[in-house]
Amino acid sequence: MCPLHHSNLVRLYGGVWNEGADKLCIVLELCANGSLDGFLRLRTATSWNQLGYGLALGASKGLRYLHHELKQPLIHRDIKPENVMVDVEVVAKLADFGESTSFDVQAAKRQADDGDFDDALTMTMVGTRLYCAPEITLGQRYNESVDTFSLSLVLISLLVGDIDYVIKSTGRAFSHSAYVQGWRPPIPGKVDIDQSKLVRLIEAMWQTDFRGRPPMGEVVATLENLSPAEANDSKAAAREISASPVSSGSLAKATQDIAVAKNLRAQSTKKFAVFLSHHKSACATEARLIKLQYEALLGVECFLGKSMRTGVLP
Repeated sequence: MCPLHHSNLVRLYGGVWNEGADKLCIVLELCANGSLDGFLRLRTATSWNQLGYGLALGASKGLRYLHHELKQPLIHRDIKPENVMVDVEVVAKLADFGESTSFDVQAAKRQADDGDFDDALTMTMVGTRLYCAPEITLGQRYNESVDTFSLSLVLISLLVGDIDYVIKSTGRAFSHSAYVQGWRPPIPGKVDIDQSKLVRLIEAMWQTDFRGRPPMGEVVATLENLSPAEANDSKAAAREISASPVSSGSLAKATQDIAVAKNLRAQSTKKFAVFLSHHKSACATEARLIKLQYEALLGVECFLGKSMRTGVLP
């Protein structure tokens, strides 16, 4: 993640470890509104015009960067509401790159048989099954369009205004083969003219044949060409939410954390400060060791706080 820099990706500031990967401590950009899943659960109602549009566009731009703006496409492979973060300005940012992999274009060409397409690779079966593209479920060759499929399921949830819409639509225990057999969440019965454009986009994104899915550059362009009124309504709602007092749940805790961090930061003479978190008493000793490592290796000021969200202030 270190070389990745985009306004719609959660930024990785760095990490420290010297006793194996299980002792790794990473410092990520603070997204005070938590995940898209948690953020929308705190709200009694979410409309496409007010919030959905901006969040959908942000997540789509993050994928466009991964798929088209790097030397080789980077496939996230686990796009879902829990892996889309929402910052204090209500901007969507992709996170959790633990399953991601580069798509080796040259390897795809070498792997292709005579007369076969050279735009897919045999790769590991990963991801969350509720959001997995059919080709992953079948163990077939695939490419970055698996992310496009997963995002379509996030978009339909944003359109409906219910982050649980996909799982609710199954009406039963979800089957691995549901998408392979052609099942998709039902399209809402009533949509306006502008939303019908979004419906057509979603239907293109979740096609079973991955070669028929639009590239993420086209997805972003389609979203940007929706009614300007929708975009303006979404931006206005985001400003209202980010500026309004937060009084419950994780948002209140995030606000408190930021206040504490800023107060501690004001007392430091370093160029920037790192705030480390530990949630159990048993972790306190290890957290103190990591604190010493950060200060020695990076020359920064480190502060420890039980249950404080980890983050960085310049």
